[in-house]
Amino acid sequence: MTLCGSMRFFPQMLDVAAELTRRGVIVLAPFAVIPTGEQSSPVKSRLDELHLRKIALSDRVVVVTDSSLYVGESTRAEIVYAVDNGKPISWAVREPLRVTLIDEMAPYAPKNFGGAR
Repeated sequence: MTLCGSMRFFPQMLDVAAELTRRGVIVLAPFAVIPTGEQSSPVKSRLDELHLRKIALSDRVVVVTDSSLYVGESTRAEIVYAVDNGKPISWAVREPLRVTLIDEMAPYAPKNFGGAR
């Protein structure tokens, strides 16, 4: 399973990864933060490509976000890639005092993210 989401949610990603690992799930996630001023750098492009390769290895993607359901440009591209490659999407949504794993939220089906489906 690969975690996706804004790096602003990195502490939450670690919580989700820990919970999934306790459940016996192999978890892949992003681990490098690129400063705002370097978002168009070659390093960022290489890391984005690496993350897509992680998605390709996975059987599911979990989008980590908060109760506003914030999804940035990179995460949106990762969702599209996952959907285009037949990967189911689940959501881990931070609510006050807990993280809820939500499978296949209908209002956020892949069509809303510009995928081919």
